[in-house]
Amino acid sequence: FADAVDVVTYEFENIDTVAIEILGRHGLVRPGLKALQIAQDRLQEKSFVAQLGGRTAPFAAVNSLDDLNTALGQIGTPAILKTNRFGYDGKGQVRITDADHASAAWDEIGRTPAILEGFVPFDQEYSVILVRGADGDIRFWDSPANVHIDGILATSTIPAGPVIEAQLQQARDLARTVADALDYVGVLTLEFFASAAGPVFNEMAPRLHNSGHWTIEGALTSQFENHIRAIC
Repeated sequence: FADAVDVVTYEFENIDTVAIEILGRHGLVRPGLKALQIAQDRLQEKSFVAQLGGRTAPFAAVNSLDDLNTALGQIGTPAILKTNRFGYDGKGQVRITDADHASAAWDEIGRTPAILEGFVPFDQEYSVILVRGADGDIRFWDSPANVHIDGILATSTIPAGPVIEAQLQQARDLARTVADALDYVGVLTLEFFASAAGPVFNEMAPRLHNSGHWTIEGALTSQFENHIRAIC
């Protein structure tokens, strides 16, 4: 397959990285393997962005019930226990409102490697959607205010309003830093909470994003067209 095409891309991050690694040996895969590996693992993702200076929720690695109890002692409740891998649209996570519920929460996620995240007081959620070319050139679309219902994106609204716009430059600066650190090529989305302290990074998606679907009718060039332009 790789020998038959000029460039390979993907639209979903829960895919086998070994396949991408093999494809990369035979041809050009964009975005690259590193972005996919980091985005697939919540602990790696939070650690990577924190190392780049991004503001995140307080978090701790959880590999056992003892780890969870220790993390709850450090972070407190309420908190959210999330599986490190294969969690999206609210899957693979459980809220913990009382430390006494730690054992039940650990069972509920299948006793699998996880991350405990403290709650973040925030006013709104939003995303920064960018496209980066192989030459490092970056363009941003307007950032929408996002509303999630049961962990699934329901609406994305533009203009986002003054709360988000006041901290948008900080969020874009971090998104640019992340894209450059990954030598990223294609469309990249970072999701943020708008908090009193400024933008709080939540997660990233190394792909076209549902909060950017408005660009089909609402932008001069959609995220889909610019993704193809970038990777080619």
